[in-house]
Amino acid sequence: MKLNLSLLVVIFSLFISLGAQNQNLDLYFFTSQTVQSYENNLYYQLNPSPSWLMFINALDIQEERMNFSQHNRHSVLNLNLSSGEHLLRHSILSGYEYFYDSSDLDDNLQPYNSQTGMLGYSLDLVPDDSLLISVGAAGYLRSEKDRYVLGNKLNSDGYLISGKVSGGAEFWQLTTGFGANIERKKLDWEYYQIGGLSAYLNYLSEQFSFNNNLSYNQRTDDLFVLLPQAENGERGYYDLYDRQKRQSFQYTGYLEYVPADEAKITFQDVFTKRNTNLDINTVRNNKETGNQASLLLQLLPWNQVGWTTIFNHSYLTKDYNLSQNSRQNENRFLTTVLNWEYIQGDTLSAGISVDLQRASFPKDQHKWDNDLRNIRCSLINVHYWKDRLKLSNRFYWNLTDDVYVNSILSGNNKQTTSYIYNPECAILIGDCLLFDQNYVIRADYTDYVFSPSEKGLYRQLKGDYKLVYDNYPFIARSNDQRWLLIPYRHHHQNAFQTSINFGFEQNEYADYDRSVYVINFRNNRYTLGLTLKHDIYDFYYYLQPQYSWGTWQEYDFQAGLVWKLPGSSLLEFTINPVGKDLQNLDWRTSISINAAF
Repeated sequence: MKLNLSLLVVIFSLFISLGAQNQNLDLYFFTSQTVQSYENNLYYQLNPSPSWLMFINALDIQEERMNFSQHNRHSVLNLNLSSGEHLLRHSILSGYEYFYDSSDLDDNLQPYNSQTGMLGYSLDLVPDDSLLISVGAAGYLRSEKDRYVLGNKLNSDGYLISGKVSGGAEFWQLTTGFGANIERKKLDWEYYQIGGLSAYLNYLSEQFSFNNNLSYNQRTDDLFVLLPQAENGERGYYDLYDRQKRQSFQYTGYLEYVPADEAKITFQDVFTKRNTNLDINTVRNNKETGNQASLLLQLLPWNQVGWTTIFNHSYLTKDYNLSQNSRQNENRFLTTVLNWEYIQGDTLSAGISVDLQRASFPKDQHKWDNDLRNIRCSLINVHYWKDRLKLSNRFYWNLTDDVYVNSILSGNNKQTTSYIYNPECAILIGDCLLFDQNYVIRADYTDYVFSPSEKGLYRQLKGDYKLVYDNYPFIARSNDQRWLLIPYRHHHQNAFQTSINFGFEQNEYADYDRSVYVINFRNNRYTLGLTLKHDIYDFYYYLQPQYSWGTWQEYDFQAGLVWKLPGSSLLEFTINPVGKDLQNLDWRTSISINAAF
């Protein structure tokens, strides 16, 4: 018996190796002090004969949480066999699905598991390249373990039927098409029905183009709950709890007009409408209507000068049948940015944006209504001195108004003014060495409108220093258009990169006391890190130790390797011990394998 089984395995392996067309295996494992997870996915496709195609897909996901002893597992195995050419295509579908869940959060419940098997058939009719008609049917068998009684099982069976049709046409510069689908699944305590319609109409030319897409979907579900029969431990049973019906409609339109090389106008609109209705739990019934519109204007009035303006408007209305949480949200956003490249690589840009947000609760007598306005101005300059010294200066000014319409909550009305200065200096030495320093200086002043004595101050000082050596060389990986013009050596297949970085950050919070701000809380953080990375053709490894101290401390060490194997396969390993002290580190490790064979 063992000899016959071994012989069958060898024959099957040879058969697969001869007819295989596309194979892929993904493996992933992660572990830490609190969780362990494992995932693998096998994709296998082969041609046993010129007219037959076999597809195998296996998925297994497991997760275990040690902090409260929970273990989950989900496994899927699908085997499909299809045949046919031109007009008709036949497919035999089969599948197996397994669920498992156990937890010590509730000692009264037994571990739950379910097993589902499926066998079906589908037929595709392709009378024309632009027309597809598909029908299918499948039978299901399911066995579940009763959560309330050890050893008892609940069995159910049912079916799934589906149909789909899609088509399209193209004439002149127009493309149009439609689609329709329906699916119905019914088991003893699982039922849903899905239906959908879609259509599109597109046009494309050199100066003008538009896209229009419509879709309507409807889904009906029977909702079941598993209940114990009685306190004496008899077998549980499924009870029909409710029926839910969901409908959705969506329209997406896109329009682009290019009157000349110096100008472009685009407009996009997305309209959605959703309804959710339940027969019993009517308090959850709701309607949702929303629209998002965007207008983009790009102009190039002069050489090296660009002007971009964007206007967005969106609203969302969500109306619950009985709840007072019904709300209306509206957002209007306008931004305009002017860019000037006065020398190649040297740029000056100025921008302003206004963001208005409004939330209204009409069923709650507008008690929680809130308006938020944010105005942001920016001025950015990037300048290269002697090609190798890059100086960046960024200035930001923000003004935020937070307003509650109801007088009871108006004490929360406040205005926050922010000043941000972000200078940066990057020095390129040769083609492999870079020294970069980046600073952030920020101050936020908060003024409570109806409480003049209540004011707040937040200020931040932050600095980051980085020294990078990369013999690839660095210029080739910098993505800096100005530096890429500097002559540099050819790419290095055996590249070594190292960097040392140091950063500090101090945050202070203060309250207003008569005429001065008094600091009531301060935190600071210092970070020292080292990065080593070595590329050796299709293999590279990296080491990243880092230590942070100040108000709190943390040890963080990251290491890993990546190996690109023949045939586009990939092997990756990482390890990351992290913690507040060296005696109690959380060792986080992961292994990932992507095998194409």
